[in-house]
Amino acid sequence: MMTGSRISGMSQRSHDATHDFMTGLPNSSLIAPEFARLSAAGDITVSCLDLDEFKEVNDQHGHAAGDNLLRQVVEHLRKWCRNEDLVFRLGGDEFAILMPFVTPYEAELRCRQLSLVLSNPYLLDGVEVVVGASFGMTDIPARSGRSCDAVLKAADEALYQAKARGRGHVIVSSDRGQVRSASYEIASV
Repeated sequence: MMTGSRISGMSQRSHDATHDFMTGLPNSSLIAPEFARLSAAGDITVSCLDLDEFKEVNDQHGHAAGDNLLRQVVEHLRKWCRNEDLVFRLGGDEFAILMPFVTPYEAELRCRQLSLVLSNPYLLDGVEVVVGASFGMTDIPARSGRSCDAVLKAADEALYQAKARGRGHVIVSSDRGQVRSASYEIASV
């Protein structure tokens, strides 16, 4: 017979295995089942984002400051993403967002807004730092048959293109065969 504390301990271990310990976000182990659930229900946009100049923060201010920055970034993501959106920490300074029930245009607009929000200054141990955020996105029609891995790879390739173009870029690679690129002047939101 299992006691309440043993069940609670098992639940905690399960949570720990599927969530990032520092940010509390779901980790990559939960992306595939959530992608399958959401893509079966309707169109979905998958976005990968990476912080621009994060390495410099770690190098200049230390890893504790970098961890603090990541926690602040996650606070912004939680505040600015819709309730329907699911945010995952993939590792380091890379995140994925599953955006269901949104048009490709709306998803791109949301990523542009997030890029601007995440580019505002952060206070780390009394020092103000500024990073940017680049996004790679791909939109998938409902029941497209594409695997989560294939879609994440497409979004990650778009992210790689965005990073190569410089800070604050958003690259959209559509499952419908379109590729769009945009950069946005960094301004305070």
